[in-house]
Amino acid sequence: NANDTPKHDTIWCITSDEVVKWEECLPIGVIIPECDAGHAIEPQEARDILYYSSFVVWALGLVWIIVIICMVKQINLAIALNK
Repeated sequence: NANDTPKHDTIWCITSDEVVKWEECLPIGVIIPECDAGHAIEPQEARDILYYSSFVVWALGLVWIIVIICMVKQINLAIALNK
């Protein structure tokens, strides 16, 4: 009925367990639900620092991969010399 108000905050899924027929489940594409008491890290500045530092970590990882790719010949030579 269109006039019914939602009775739950989330969706429910059917399980294959005989004892537990229904349980709460996350919508498709949601990995971590929102925190019930707000943000896990309260100050906005701290969340911003973590957000932008994650890009720095990704960039360092990409630089590391590029360095390894550029040095493949030297790495193979060092392995061959140690055998």
